[in-house]
Amino acid sequence: MEHSRVPRAALTNSRSFYLTSDGSGKSDTSYCAQDLCNEDSDSEGSEDSRDGGSEYGDSADEDSLVNPMYRRDLKSLLSKDWNLSNVFASEKHCYHATNPILVIRDVGVVGLPLSVRDVNAVKGAAVRSNSGEAESHWQGVWEIDASTISFENPAWSQYLKESVQHACRSLGIRGTTGRIRVALRKLLLLSSDSWVAPHMVIPATGGHFATVHIMLPSRSSGGLIRIKHGGECKEYACGTRDMSRTTTLAWYTGVMFEMDRVTDGHRMVLQYHLIDRTSSIPPAISHEVLFTEKIHSLLVPWKADSAVPEKLVYLLHPQTQDHNGLCGLQLHDARLASLLDTAVGQLGFCIGIATVVFKITGRGFPDCQDVHDDVTRQWKEILSRKTTIHDVTTLDGTAISSQLEFIKGDETIPWDLCKGIEREECKSTSWSLNVRARCERRYERAALIIWHPTTEVARLFGPHSLLATCKSLSKITLDTPKEDAHDALITDAISRCSDNPTAMVDAVCHVAFVWNDMSLWDRAITAAAEVAGISVFADLDKLCTAISKFGLEHVQTKLQIGLKHERGAVAKLQLLVELDQRASSSCPADIAAAVSSWAKVQAKDIIGSPETMSSSEQPTTLLLLVLKFGMQNLFIHQAISLADSQYLIELTKVILATPTLEDAYDVYTLAAAALRTSAVCAPPISQTWLLNDVSPQGSLENAKLFLRCLRKTPELCSTVLHKMTAVSAYGLSQLHAYALRAVIPLLSHVGETFDGNLLSHPPIVPAIRALFDISLQNPPYIFPPVLGFDNEVEIYVTALLRVAYKNGFWDAFQSSFDRNAERLSANPSVLQTFLIKLMPAGAQADGPNSQTHFLAIVPKLLMTYIGCQEVREDAGRIALVIDRCLLLSRFGVEDRGALHHVLAEVLPSTDPSDDYLHNTLLPLLPELTVLAAKHNSYDTFAPIFQTTLLAWIKLLNRLPPHRSRLEDLRLIDLSNWSCSCDDCQRLLMLLKGFVSGKTTLRRLTASKLAHIRALCKKHLPQGVQYVDQADFIEFSISNDGYTLLVWKAKFAKRDQALTILKQEDAVIRRVLGPHYDTIMAGLKGPVAEPSCQNEAGNSLQYGTRSRPRPGLPPSTLASVPAPISASTSTSILAPASASSALEAGEIRDEDDSGPRPVKRQKVAQ
Repeated sequence: MEHSRVPRAALTNSRSFYLTSDGSGKSDTSYCAQDLCNEDSDSEGSEDSRDGGSEYGDSADEDSLVNPMYRRDLKSLLSKDWNLSNVFASEKHCYHATNPILVIRDVGVVGLPLSVRDVNAVKGAAVRSNSGEAESHWQGVWEIDASTISFENPAWSQYLKESVQHACRSLGIRGTTGRIRVALRKLLLLSSDSWVAPHMVIPATGGHFATVHIMLPSRSSGGLIRIKHGGECKEYACGTRDMSRTTTLAWYTGVMFEMDRVTDGHRMVLQYHLIDRTSSIPPAISHEVLFTEKIHSLLVPWKADSAVPEKLVYLLHPQTQDHNGLCGLQLHDARLASLLDTAVGQLGFCIGIATVVFKITGRGFPDCQDVHDDVTRQWKEILSRKTTIHDVTTLDGTAISSQLEFIKGDETIPWDLCKGIEREECKSTSWSLNVRARCERRYERAALIIWHPTTEVARLFGPHSLLATCKSLSKITLDTPKEDAHDALITDAISRCSDNPTAMVDAVCHVAFVWNDMSLWDRAITAAAEVAGISVFADLDKLCTAISKFGLEHVQTKLQIGLKHERGAVAKLQLLVELDQRASSSCPADIAAAVSSWAKVQAKDIIGSPETMSSSEQPTTLLLLVLKFGMQNLFIHQAISLADSQYLIELTKVILATPTLEDAYDVYTLAAAALRTSAVCAPPISQTWLLNDVSPQGSLENAKLFLRCLRKTPELCSTVLHKMTAVSAYGLSQLHAYALRAVIPLLSHVGETFDGNLLSHPPIVPAIRALFDISLQNPPYIFPPVLGFDNEVEIYVTALLRVAYKNGFWDAFQSSFDRNAERLSANPSVLQTFLIKLMPAGAQADGPNSQTHFLAIVPKLLMTYIGCQEVREDAGRIALVIDRCLLLSRFGVEDRGALHHVLAEVLPSTDPSDDYLHNTLLPLLPELTVLAAKHNSYDTFAPIFQTTLLAWIKLLNRLPPHRSRLEDLRLIDLSNWSCSCDDCQRLLMLLKGFVSGKTTLRRLTASKLAHIRALCKKHLPQGVQYVDQADFIEFSISNDGYTLLVWKAKFAKRDQALTILKQEDAVIRRVLGPHYDTIMAGLKGPVAEPSCQNEAGNSLQYGTRSRPRPGLPPSTLASVPAPISASTSTSILAPASASSALEAGEIRDEDDSGPRPVKRQKVAQ
């Protein structure tokens, strides 16, 4: 029993049916299913959207071929409503269907479900067919003519339309727009003993092609319906005890129909006829014959015309599953492809199937389909479309090509394959991580490809191809009579052997085995072996069958032909090994022994051939195959005699990688033989080397291999190492790469492979020193790390020290370092990394670098490092050096004058320059304060503190030029700015960060200009000029004002350098020594004069004047000129007001912004 349901989504957007009358004057209740096409399209994936044109509605005007007739006609033909499903009947059950409110003239309304009273009333108005009437197939059935029937429920017409739509789809009817008329013929009442005799359903009127029975809710038993066509039978058990079920049964005319007796109850049936009114292709069970005639007549002129495309791509529906060939197509598409292949086979056209991939890029709406259930809303904007064709196969799945090029329009149906594809469901979606809401969606559809008979594809895969001939030969069995046609096919297949030797051998040898024809097998093998070599023997089962049938002596001659034409030794030995194994398992013992003996003879000849030792062969596979025959000694001997160095190296690697082989063979002999050809050299480095380049690895691995194999021979190891130092032809960047990528890994390998005796051997020592020299002379030059690159300096130093710490290497490393220290000074970052790695910041270090022996190099390293100009100008680096100098004593290492040398380099012999004072000495004071407390070395740093502070005091009392003009210049104070809008915030940032004498605020409207102008008039002093234009305001300050601003900013950070003054008084006196009074008095500075207001109420500040403070001897201040004070918010000595003025000798380390000072210190007068 068949069951099917119509999706509710398919039963929408219907229109009401209309009434017509036939010629006899009887009124037929009928309607035209005008919306069938559109509804089918919505529910079936646009299946019928090609009606009257292509799927996307492209017109013939788009065709651009020299002769576009063939494409246009083929599109029209394939787009017609062909029924290729071969479905001749269908059934649908619906529970709680619409009640039609059936009204019969002279009876009235018939209630549903059907009751006994209503049954008797219907019988009273009906006519019963008599069982004795031979011309009637319906026996014992009560009938009422349609003219006496009406339906009072308006919703019944919608239900009827939906039922007819489902029946049409189930019967394979497509494109029903305006074509189908539904006519009610009779009301049938079946009771006990009603039955239908077997008969062929014939059309009742012109255009009648199918019948639909709607069985209204009623209770009955029996009455099994059988519908037969073409040897197939379908049975429908329409009897039911469920009185809520409505059943719709439809079948084509031309089928055999019969029904068993109804055994109990009653069954009421509405009988409708489906009538085709307009179609040029009338609906039928199958259009295969008509389709074949039409397509054949179309392709005959196309074949004869040379001005045509070589192929046409016809778009199908999406594939149902990931299978090649017909298996992956939807049912209608699969039948269309099969029928098309049969129809065009005689003409030589080739039919293929492919997957069309569409990639659409644009801005989309994430999860729109899930949220709104609407695929058309997935895209906000489409930016690009790309269409490609992949996985082209024949109908049986044989691969033709992985991709297919095509000409849009000239070779595609529809014109643009990608048009409208975004309305379908996508296969996958990928969202961009960089661009918001941008994504790429992938869609897939199947396609038919039709190749012209003159194309290469049609020659190789078409109906007249070698493959087609081989398929015919493969069908020959013992029961197939031998005919002359078979000989013609065999001759044709052998003559075209070059097209596909393997397919020809399989087919012809199959016939030879069936006919037991040795000569035929000889013909096939001889022809194929000359073309394809031993690949024709890939099927070992058939080869063993030939040996059993025709004998080994006969078969081996053909095998030797294949071996002769095969160049690869691996392939030959592989065949011999597999043949030996297969024969031993599937052939009799005597045949298997003969095959094994013959295979060993052939293998020996192959191994002894010079071609076997060529670099194109694979030593790994060869050695494994040779082991199968036990000829490894012969193989290695031949390799040493005939192979080149690269081959020997690869063979040595294979032996070393196999523990069982390493003990059995003397790899020293292989390595020595390879070394004689000078295979080892410095690895090639690209001229355009990048940090992540690993090109040296190939030659480096060879060198490691030689050192491992030759470790018992120091002279040869020394030769290998010296060859790796031949780098004179390298440029600077190449040397940097070579030191990190090749030399350091090689030294590490040497440390792991060589023992102490070998490392101290006279030929080895200079080679290792030379490798260390290369490493230390060519450190990386990128520092700090660049985005996208590794920290090469960190990697380099870590790797080099790891090697140097190995037993026996430190002395060579230290001597090399001493020789190349000056050269390393060109790269201070490398020296700094060495310093950090050798001596961590902690009091003690872990690991081998904590040993005194390894730290002996540090003093030399420190003095070299401090000798770099950029190090001496960097306070942080100077502090690092001083810290490491003081740490040496904790490790028990003498600094050898390193600290004295460092301090001498830092402290100039004369007064320091202003830049050196500001950029180096002053920032160094906080660092020294920390180090002095850490190491208790105040006395050591006292000269630096005293020199720096005295120079600072002297610099503070030097005024900028034009002092007289600066005294009256009002400085900018923006603390009272009364607006915080965006434009004011931009203006404040500009005014606070004056980097030149002018700045401009742009992109201002007229209202914003007025707003900014009012605030500038209120808050800016006269020293700042501003001029407003159409949409911007330009601000300027005089040269003197700008000079003062720079001066103020330059000295505002001096308080950060005076952290030493936060120590106890005894410590301060200890550090400042005899200069204590002078420094303390000079740092206090003059008293700031009170500020005044300008006309606008702005807070203004003038230059201060120096005057003696109470309690300070005039003689003390006389020796130190009074400096210009900075802003009270930045100076630790300047008072905030008269009430909080400092007493003589008092200093503070905080400003006076808080309610009271945090810390006070009294300095003795």
